[in-house]
Amino acid sequence: SFALQLVPCAMLLPVPFREEAFRKGKRRAYALLAALSVGLSLCYPLDVWWFSRMAEKNTNLDDNVFMLLAVVGVTALFFRITRERHVRKFTVLFIVISYAAVQFFLSNILMDFLPLKKQDMIYNDATLAAYLIVTAMLLPPVVCFMRSKMKRYLDTLETAAGARMELLFLAVILVMYLTLNALYSALWVRLRDTLQLSFVYYIPFALFLSILLIFTFYCIINLSVFKTRSAEQAVELALMRQNYDHIE
Repeated sequence: SFALQLVPCAMLLPVPFREEAFRKGKRRAYALLAALSVGLSLCYPLDVWWFSRMAEKNTNLDDNVFMLLAVVGVTALFFRITRERHVRKFTVLFIVISYAAVQFFLSNILMDFLPLKKQDMIYNDATLAAYLIVTAMLLPPVVCFMRSKMKRYLDTLETAAGARMELLFLAVILVMYLTLNALYSALWVRLRDTLQLSFVYYIPFALFLSILLIFTFYCIINLSVFKTRSAEQAVELALMRQNYDHIE
């Protein structure tokens, strides 16, 4: 389950960049990110085993710290091996974080409906099945989006002012999404214990936020690509008119 979260996100990072964006080639970048993310996934059970022996009470703090260090390590490697401007790297990073957030919340929603055994631990049979299903549903369209729209969108980030505004807007949307989900999750946990609510009451708003995030990011990127195409077509049309006037 941990590998299904970390490895696809690491593999998505280089997708929208061209070959010349990497210091030693795109294949080597994929190999390095895959090696690091898979290695961290293999080390995760050792971390759980070690801290379960050392700690008297399992608070899951060590798990969260290990996950944070894994994310920071993969991100640092991505920034090290990529020669693109920081604004482009951060834009791709925000898209991948959005994918990870939607994957996490949808998997948590799905796992409560699977008829599988749920032990008192972070990862169990239900979480593994949920992450497999959600990853199989989300990853193919996200890869297609990164290869087509996202690649064209990165080519539009040429001016510094426009790039900063785009990056700031994407960051604000992502922070709002994560904050609203965190507040709603905390509120639902309190109401669930007090009013004896079923998990069905959690689904509509969480799904609405996830769909809204995906739709907003898609509209922003699609609109930017459309504006760039329109500007290029206007330049081509002006050149055609100039050539026509010259021939005439």
